[in-house]
Amino acid sequence: MRRARALLVIVALAGAAPADAQSEPAETARAAAEALRAAARSLQDAEGARDRVAALSETIRAYEDGL
Repeated sequence: MRRARALLVIVALAGAAPADAQSEPAETARAAAEALRAAARSLQDAEGARDRVAALSETIRAYEDGL
């Protein structure tokens, strides 16, 4: 169950790619904020070391997308 959720978060993060010159900044910011919320939920639900590392990696990617 947790792995399926992590997979969904990864897919969501892949869809929240950094903005190109034609994207709306507000939409990009909303997508990055949602990715960050999903990563935070994954981090909260992580039980083992591998889950925590994966959740932390997702969190870092979400922060990078937000920047």
